[in-house]
Amino acid sequence: MELSKNDVVVIKQALNLEPAEFIEAIKKKDVVKISKDYKSAYESYVEFEKSFGENEFDVLSYEDFMKELRKGYGKSGSVQIARLFELSDGIYYDNNYVA
Repeated sequence: MELSKNDVVVIKQALNLEPAEFIEAIKKKDVVKISKDYKSAYESYVEFEKSFGENEFDVLSYEDFMKELRKGYGKSGSVQIARLFELSDGIYYDNNYVA
């Protein structure tokens, strides 16, 4: 996996990991890539929320999802979105995130 300079900054700020530690976290599935774009990330979010029996009215709209995602890692009021962060090759989910 090739990381850009910005990716390294995001990984250090959000996860407090060095690049080699991040690669290890991916191998251990502590961090997983869920999507290469926002639309697919939103679809994954909706599918995940609905798996808990949530109806469509309890799931954020795409616009609200994007507002929450843009707040940054750990800053969303939705725990599932707070776990997300963006790197140059897609959207990642931190399985070890604690609110």
